[in-house]
Amino acid sequence: MKNYFGYLKNLFIYCGLDKDKYESIRRKIVKRNMSLLKPAALIVGLLGILYVFVSLFISVGQVWLYGMMGIVSITIFVIATRLSGSDSLWIELLSYLLLICVDTYGICLTFYTTHLDVPSTSFIVFMVLMPLAIVDRPIRLYIIDIFFSITFLIIGYNMKTEYAFTTDCVNVITYAFLGMILYTIVVNTSIKEIYNNERVVRMQDHMIESMANMIEERDEGTGGHIKRTAEYVDRILKKMQGIPEYRGISGRYRENILRAAPLHDIGKINISDTILNKPGRLTAEEFDIMKTHTDHGASIIKGLIVDGEDKDYFDVAYNVVRYHHERYDGMGYPCGRAGDDIPLEARIMAIADVYDALISNRVYKPAFPKDKAIEIIREGRGTQFDPVLTDLFIESMMEE
Repeated sequence: MKNYFGYLKNLFIYCGLDKDKYESIRRKIVKRNMSLLKPAALIVGLLGILYVFVSLFISVGQVWLYGMMGIVSITIFVIATRLSGSDSLWIELLSYLLLICVDTYGICLTFYTTHLDVPSTSFIVFMVLMPLAIVDRPIRLYIIDIFFSITFLIIGYNMKTEYAFTTDCVNVITYAFLGMILYTIVVNTSIKEIYNNERVVRMQDHMIESMANMIEERDEGTGGHIKRTAEYVDRILKKMQGIPEYRGISGRYRENILRAAPLHDIGKINISDTILNKPGRLTAEEFDIMKTHTDHGASIIKGLIVDGEDKDYFDVAYNVVRYHHERYDGMGYPCGRAGDDIPLEARIMAIADVYDALISNRVYKPAFPKDKAIEIIREGRGTQFDPVLTDLFIESMMEE
């Protein structure tokens, strides 16, 4: 019996997952919420505007009510579009606002028409569209559903005969019950699919990071390089949030860069230890071989890219791995790209990678002091590195 109630609790509060599993995929749930909130708001808004348009040709009561629903819903659609990638609080607030908009419309119609037959149509709209807007913990929708059902019935109680009220009561309860069942099935199936996809992604990350760590162990003197470069990338990303041209970068994009950063040298798995750990300067031929690690790494990542929800991550990882040795002036490798033709994530990675190489002891050189390394990075501004990103990185390092 205890297990049965535990299952029901997880079903209604965490969509059939335990709390830890649910929280581990919450960001993806939030992303889906936003993608579904926008069409729901747009549909409701267009319905309201359509009624206003029809009222220009035929007599329609309470036009102001339809107009209000249309204007509010379209406004929610615009805000949701601008907030794509934002945190869950905004998405939940906008979802509830859309819900209130539709149900206020239904309650007002109940009050003005003194009958539930007309607003029951809006109730059906609510049951169809609102599960799309609040695809999260089911118990929230159930509570709101019960509240508005009771409100509908209280308003109509003294406005009709006992027989008519009983009929409306049965209709409302039927709509709510069927809607809840459908909602629970759809949401739980979708949430579990997201969780299973997330598990696959985590397995891929562990496999790739294990390969990256293996490369670091082979490359003498680069201990901790993977972790430190990711920290420097994070510093630059945080500074970019204060620059107008970069404010549109989504949280998902930033997450993808941070996940990709540890993989930038994964192609060194194909470079021999003789070259990788040579104590002196590489010959021209050896350096040509070393430069192939970007192509080898890109091939590894490319083999993992598949169509699906996580394709954008592998695209970012591919760019980081292949292009992080390109130079802003076009004199880098492997493709000789220049300026903004170099993917943004690769330009960020280039600064982090070079700085950590400068302050680290390597088999071919001693570590530079921090001040000297920063000065070298500054000298590469506009030639080796993106000038704006260079300034942001130096600013972040000077704040220590």
